[in-house]
Amino acid sequence: MRKIITLTLLSLCGLLWSAESTPQKKWVWYAKDAVLNQERIELRESAKVSGRPVAGLKKDVVSRVESAEDQADLTFSVRIPAGRCLLRTYAVTDAEGADLMAKAKTKYESLFLKLQIDNELPLRRVVYVPWNRQPQTFGKIDSNGKEQLWKIQLPRGVELDRLELTPYSPPKVPQAARNYQPPVVPAKERPRLWMTPATLPAIRANLTKGENAPVWKTVQEKVQKPFAYTYDPTANIQYNADLEEAARCKAFCYQITGDRKMGREAVDLMLAYLPNVQFGNMLDITREIGRAIVACSFVYDYCHDLMTPEERQILSRSLMRLADDMECGYPPSLQTIINGHGNEAQINRDFLSMGIALYGENEEPYRYAAYCILEQLVPMRAFEYRSARHNQGIGYGSYRFNFEMHAAWLMRRMAGREIFDPGIRDVYYYWLYARQPDGSMIMDGDRSMRGGYYKNIPVTFMCSTYAANPIFKGEFQRQGGTENIKLLDPLIFLMINDPDLKGDPDLSKLPTAHLFRGPLASIIFRTGWNIAPDSNDALVEMKASEYNNANHQHVDAGAFQIYFRGELATDLGMYKFSGTPYDFGFNKRSVAHNVMLIHDPAETFERGNPSNDGGQRVVSRTATSVKMLTSDPHFHTAETRFMAAGPDLHRPEYAYFRSNLAPAYSDKIRFYERSFCTLKFADPERPVALITIDRVESARADHPKYYQLNTLRAPVQTPEGLTYLARRKNPGKLTVQMLLPENPAVTVLSGKKAWDIFGKELAPPLPEEKQAKGTRTLFAPSRAQKDDLFVTVLQAGGETSKPYPVQWKKGDDLVEISIGEWLAVLSTAKKPLNGTFYFTVPEGCRKVVLCGLSAGEWRLDCGKEIRKFSVNSLEGTAYLEVPAGMCRISR
Repeated sequence: MRKIITLTLLSLCGLLWSAESTPQKKWVWYAKDAVLNQERIELRESAKVSGRPVAGLKKDVVSRVESAEDQADLTFSVRIPAGRCLLRTYAVTDAEGADLMAKAKTKYESLFLKLQIDNELPLRRVVYVPWNRQPQTFGKIDSNGKEQLWKIQLPRGVELDRLELTPYSPPKVPQAARNYQPPVVPAKERPRLWMTPATLPAIRANLTKGENAPVWKTVQEKVQKPFAYTYDPTANIQYNADLEEAARCKAFCYQITGDRKMGREAVDLMLAYLPNVQFGNMLDITREIGRAIVACSFVYDYCHDLMTPEERQILSRSLMRLADDMECGYPPSLQTIINGHGNEAQINRDFLSMGIALYGENEEPYRYAAYCILEQLVPMRAFEYRSARHNQGIGYGSYRFNFEMHAAWLMRRMAGREIFDPGIRDVYYYWLYARQPDGSMIMDGDRSMRGGYYKNIPVTFMCSTYAANPIFKGEFQRQGGTENIKLLDPLIFLMINDPDLKGDPDLSKLPTAHLFRGPLASIIFRTGWNIAPDSNDALVEMKASEYNNANHQHVDAGAFQIYFRGELATDLGMYKFSGTPYDFGFNKRSVAHNVMLIHDPAETFERGNPSNDGGQRVVSRTATSVKMLTSDPHFHTAETRFMAAGPDLHRPEYAYFRSNLAPAYSDKIRFYERSFCTLKFADPERPVALITIDRVESARADHPKYYQLNTLRAPVQTPEGLTYLARRKNPGKLTVQMLLPENPAVTVLSGKKAWDIFGKELAPPLPEEKQAKGTRTLFAPSRAQKDDLFVTVLQAGGETSKPYPVQWKKGDDLVEISIGEWLAVLSTAKKPLNGTFYFTVPEGCRKVVLCGLSAGEWRLDCGKEIRKFSVNSLEGTAYLEVPAGMCRISR
């Protein structure tokens, strides 16, 4: 004991010095100063920690973390002032642990230690995660101000360096939220969470209709079964999803049937469980905590009249205890509701549910949640959802938008009217149009390429019910509908699903192109709506995105993708864990996308980015308001000049998109505009072509420019140009002809070379995936100069088809390109065409599209034909059908 006391005094001496020399009070205990169980633990040097030894289990010693054995491996004597502190652990892996982490695929393969403070219940917590993030936040510790013995058991593979404690302060409440009075609040009457006295009759009536009936039958069967629950007061209670679901279902059935016995069972389950449950510190455990908060909120609201005031207080205190452990903190101001984990369930569903349930007895949780939703999220989304597109991409966008739909539904049910901007009803069109003809999805945001029919059932259901959209409901049914009820909340399903709304499976009623206007501008152009593995439809995506709001949004302004019988031009990034060198240095970077690279060897990027790919700026912050997003140049990445599709908007045959992309790059770029022109052809074996025009002026001539094309296979040189096959049976083929600059230098980087970013190799985390076997092709001008013009034609066709011959001619401010039945006349000038110009329609060209024209009235002179036409300032295009020969265009 004398040795332990001495160590305590030494630690306190270290504390006093640290407190005087640093503004943040901090207590540190190093493993080398602990009392070691000499039979099990040894101190050793690690190349990952300099200046002191670390502690790890000896060879062949079995870890006791998962056992009931309470003998410590290390013991620290801890004495700090009374109060709440935050404990962090610092550890590294030995060779055994490094091998385990390299093989790990999920957070569940993290490594755990066990800590027991004096004779309290031991706590099992994550000490090391597969993506090598240190330190690990152990959790909040309440100190009694007295000397305590902290007994630790280590896992194999981990070497402990130190423990670190800092005083814990609750999150600061924004000034505007402190006395916030929400314009809409829950009514006094109950229930008010997902159902109200006004909506309860319709919910009851719908229970036995259509697709609701089997779900209701299953819920009834579940609640009739007694849920036996006992727990050991001498051990930590782990979270129990089955108990939470049983309590919710019983509370729901009490509201539906009035069965007080069933309602009381729900209350008793929650009273036994919630005050005692512990969740630990595993990554994203806040999601499990949130589900427990939701379950208790259901019981509190639906069974309110069955509880005594004392029982309500117990559940209310338990809810507040869990709220304090949420990632966004309580008050919920550690994370923004705009992006990141704060935009998921925590506030949109969990805190809002708790706030609605407790309102009247504790109004604070609702006020805080309502402030975040009504004053921050709703205005931002009213701006962003003009685009009917999600900035976080296919995967994370789907997950997060699902919870925004929870907030929209909760508020609408509670208030009896819509609170969110009506634009939220149209956002699901993004997922409809982003579906590739084989059923998979385009690459957007953090995700890995997966085959098969992509399903995002929860958000599809929420959107179809909120918008009462038959097409959305048809998509929900195509994804399996109620066959996937386990992926949904059956109670919410029964409360918001309208069984009288019939799903419409006919996607062909939709236009084949969608113009997603600013602030997330892009065009997705399809040749049809046949979604099947053997579909012969093609898809082209052209993206700008005026704003980048970080997190899982990539720096890919101006990127494009082409699909025909497989991915032809695509993204090569893959996602496993966030924040790794590969994730920041390749996956999220421009190098993984079909964008222009301008390589300044001296350029550095934010976030400690490990690579200089020559790409766009890193957007490292999240804008929390429309004003911040639109006024801070950090978030501004593009300006849309023109966007058009026609001549028939329902079945367009061309699309034109032109954007200023200079804001996406650093000051190495002085001017940069990219134009896209997509053309549809009648031949199903040669369905579509994409023309890209890049006008780039760099600050220095010696900063090389690269037109980058990412594909899944390496190219083959043919007389028509470079050809790339998709990676599948019966593949499509992409033929690439770079018209300007003439004789470009071409660098093909395949296999491991594709991961080499100007000398920095970043190996992909999933080497078996097809992107890891992909190719980056870089086209560069043959001579260095500041101002360069790239004109590229990319044609999609069948494996054995020959691409259309390309004829072209360059004028002073335009380029004429004829392909098949099309002549495209495109501006290459820095400003829209505004004067007189000429072009020649070749024999066989029936369709002419003029792109990049100034708005106003124009005159066409083609032989004997004289015609006037107007150009819209938003579109900058004109479609004409004129005979072969010379044509004159004038104002």
